[in-house]
Amino acid sequence: MANMLIRLLNRGDKVSIDLGRLSIRPKSQKEIPQEWLDEHSNAIIKDILSGLGIDAYQYYEYGADCYGARHSEGVTLHFRSVVQRSHAYAIYNADLYRSRNTATGLKGERLPAGQFRIKNQRWGFHKFWERSGLKFPPRLSSFHDYMGNLKGILFIADGSDSGSERLDKKTLRPLSVTAEEIERALLADNSLTVSSQKADNFRTNLPDKEFAPGHGKQGSQARLNTCSSPHGKAVNRSRGVVHHYPTQETPPKFQENEEWLERCFGKT
Repeated sequence: MANMLIRLLNRGDKVSIDLGRLSIRPKSQKEIPQEWLDEHSNAIIKDILSGLGIDAYQYYEYGADCYGARHSEGVTLHFRSVVQRSHAYAIYNADLYRSRNTATGLKGERLPAGQFRIKNQRWGFHKFWERSGLKFPPRLSSFHDYMGNLKGILFIADGSDSGSERLDKKTLRPLSVTAEEIERALLADNSLTVSSQKADNFRTNLPDKEFAPGHGKQGSQARLNTCSSPHGKAVNRSRGVVHHYPTQETPPKFQENEEWLERCFGKT
């Protein structure tokens, strides 16, 4: 059965990853229900990465501490890969001690747990934040209050397919893939396109509505022709599972999503 990504592409909808975030522009130019996006985005992203033969990383937490024999101060960002679900991290220099006396502490004292400071724009963490496309905090001393904004962004780094858990902090950046690159990689196999169309035609003859969550078909690796550096690890994909939704028991919210799906894909 065709996955949701292939159905979108066959419909002529434009799917891309812009600065680490999934973007879907329906051919119908109609607004996509947020509930539908919440349900299918992760599977669509995984199918994109698998179809391109790459992996990407999502931030989930950080830690601020002193490392090594020299007790170097730093902040560690922890990531999990989308396809392989493996751990990765990047360490940036940061100040963990007070540089002057304040009302809350004396110079030289350790900052409260989780807090760190960046001195200026030349520091690696500042450059990473700039690459992320996020809005800067009002002060260089308040990054710790905004770390949650990194969640939901897909990151890549040069050499991330080397097998090392440590990511190259200088090249760690959001992933961007154009709609054309996705179409070229995912629709290049005509047999995949034909089989997906046959699956859709078969489903129109069934009495109950059904569609598959976004899991890809087994396929060969594909790489972006326009990329100047490696994107990540090659992966395999597995078949999705069909879910049945009896019409008479469909809640109102899901009915709205089904109406949008019918406008985009036709009745399933």
